[in-house]
Amino acid sequence: MFNKTLITASVSLVTILTLSCSESTETSSGNADNVSQQSCSIKEANDGQNNYEIFCGDISVGYLNNGAKGEQGEPGPQGPQGEQGEPGEVPGWLVDNGGEGLVGIGNGANTGATGAQGPQGATGAQGPQGNAGEQGPQGDTGAQGPQGDTGEQGPQGDTGAQGPQGEQGLKGNDGESCRMESPENGEGPVPANAIFAVFCGNTFYGYIENGAKGQTGATGEAGAPAASVTIGANGNWFIGNIDTGVRATNQKQFLGKGAEFDPVTLGLQPGSTISEINFNWYSLKTAGATKSLVRIFRGNSLIDEFAGTLGDVTGTSTTYKWHKVSVNGLSPNTEYTYWVSNDGVNWSKEYTYKTPSRSSSFRFAAISDPQLAGNQDANSLFKTDPFTTARGWEVTMGKIVEAGASLVVSGGDQVDGTTSLTTEYANLFAPAGLRSIPLAPVMGNHDSHCEFNFRYNLPNQYQPSTAACTATGMMNTSLTTAPAPIRENGNYYYLYKNILFIALNTSPYPSTADAATPYINRYKATIQAAKAKFSGKYDWIVVHHHKSTQSIASHAIDYDIEAYIESGFEKLMTDQGVNLVIAGHDHIYVRSHILKQTDEPKRGSYSKRSEDGTGTLYLTLTTGSGLKYYSEFTWGSNTRVPYLVSCITQNNCLKGVNGTTYTNTLQAANHGSGKAGYNPPLGVATYRQGYVPEYAIVDVMGNNTMIFEIKGIDGVLVDNFSLTKNGNVMNVAELSRGDSRLSAFPYQDNYEPAQ
Repeated sequence: MFNKTLITASVSLVTILTLSCSESTETSSGNADNVSQQSCSIKEANDGQNNYEIFCGDISVGYLNNGAKGEQGEPGPQGPQGEQGEPGEVPGWLVDNGGEGLVGIGNGANTGATGAQGPQGATGAQGPQGNAGEQGPQGDTGAQGPQGDTGEQGPQGDTGAQGPQGEQGLKGNDGESCRMESPENGEGPVPANAIFAVFCGNTFYGYIENGAKGQTGATGEAGAPAASVTIGANGNWFIGNIDTGVRATNQKQFLGKGAEFDPVTLGLQPGSTISEINFNWYSLKTAGATKSLVRIFRGNSLIDEFAGTLGDVTGTSTTYKWHKVSVNGLSPNTEYTYWVSNDGVNWSKEYTYKTPSRSSSFRFAAISDPQLAGNQDANSLFKTDPFTTARGWEVTMGKIVEAGASLVVSGGDQVDGTTSLTTEYANLFAPAGLRSIPLAPVMGNHDSHCEFNFRYNLPNQYQPSTAACTATGMMNTSLTTAPAPIRENGNYYYLYKNILFIALNTSPYPSTADAATPYINRYKATIQAAKAKFSGKYDWIVVHHHKSTQSIASHAIDYDIEAYIESGFEKLMTDQGVNLVIAGHDHIYVRSHILKQTDEPKRGSYSKRSEDGTGTLYLTLTTGSGLKYYSEFTWGSNTRVPYLVSCITQNNCLKGVNGTTYTNTLQAANHGSGKAGYNPPLGVATYRQGYVPEYAIVDVMGNNTMIFEIKGIDGVLVDNFSLTKNGNVMNVAELSRGDSRLSAFPYQDNYEPAQ
């Protein structure tokens, strides 16, 4: 057996340890063989497992398993303050090096060493400090003893096939694993400086002594104080000079915000899915506005910093820059906070956004035609104070926030385009709720200006034009002179939980079916791209666009509406399995029957009420701000429309059922009883003109039910119904008649084309 002699080691695990050993009569299967007072040593084992091999003389007697790191030693003496170095280009870092104090890596010309916190001494000089004295507490690694059980592989060494010490690297000493234990577990008197007793199997070999502490390294020149340094990676942040600065209480405080950045406007659009969110904002065109950055936090911890795109606003305004950033990788049902910046130094105030849950039940809102210019319609039956469209829109958004909607879907005409677009867009984004709820816009005829492309960050646009948009007009609806970014852009889609939403640009004014056909083709391509991208991931398809094809007021039989229908708009909805279409434009509330079109689009073909429940429900929403209202049965004359034939001999009436007088109380009050032809368009089931700004709240109840509440900002429930489906078969059921002024019509399909 080896005598109980003292083995000394430095603190560094890679340092060779020396042992003095006495004679042993063990056999040479990887163990000591007739060793007499030979010097023993411990070296790194090349086994990829961070173990150490014990040699007495040239003979390997076993292995030491690398135990867990011992407790931190006592702090070493503080080095003297280094001289001031030249400023560096990178912030300094302080790294806690256990008992040796903080190792500084500064900004100076020379990197500091192991001095005190300020000194930043030269790290390289620390080598002498690696003595075992600092590793003393590593005696606790005795807890790694169970790793010795791996020595049971030792018997494999007996086969000899492994060669001396076994090729497995953990054989030897008859396959028994070596270990270090508490010195009290050794034999005989324990040396005063002993920190470990060495065992291979049950054989005691000696002690490892706690070596003398190395000298403190020379102090290098200190770097210039960093503006901001961090301590460790455990959430401890330090701000300012390391001598005079203060410790931050959280990461937000550590990062700092600079001077508060105030965007001209700031809003959210939905991302491609609920794990994404899109940001857009305007800033003044200054020399410092060179970036588009969003910082996303969860609690006080920075999740990530996202960069986006920016550019100069052209067309109607040239004094601003637009900024767009898309954020992805968000967790469901999680509240985040965010800052935005246009220079990376100064950041906005903090805003909150909460992601939807994974559940297929949720609530969204639908609005249309805020058109935020000037005062509300003088005929309004609900007066806000002040009586402006901006205030009407603010009240509407307040109701939507109060209802708990997580998304706002628009039917277009977000602005009016008749005054200052800068003012109108400022009014649009003014409600605080639009910093937390994404708004999904569509291009209406009043949005057909270059700024629509700059004001929103739309997901999955279908083949958007990259041509420059320099048109200075506020409404560019011409099929020949409107820039391509106005005629072609604004068709996009997004998957919000279990609904595939598709937004279409119906702002142009085609006068014939042939002129409308290129737009129908683009709509079809957009819908098909959306369905292909999210195949199997949605239960409903909802289209939102501007110009309603199922209405009853001023725009019901406009020539461009006729052109869209006769070139196949409603046939496209039927063919693509669209469940719901949300639109505006006519400033009145209308709900259709479930409609489908089976014959090919042409003059004289149109949607009819579905007999089997398959088809599409059409909703027309009134203004969300109160700008203006259109009365029912007030369209102009368009005798070309076969299913919407205007009266030839009477003004402002619709001859719906040929030769039949059809009146009701509301029609008689508005137009005089007994007049022939005051029938609604074929597809209309109910309507109401309440002369109050309205909005829709839609509760999605999984994959087969939606509950709709159409409400005025005066608190009146206008319409309340359910839309259910079983497979492709849908049904509408009224849950409440809502307002008594809601008018309903039976479905009649005996319309005759005009001659």
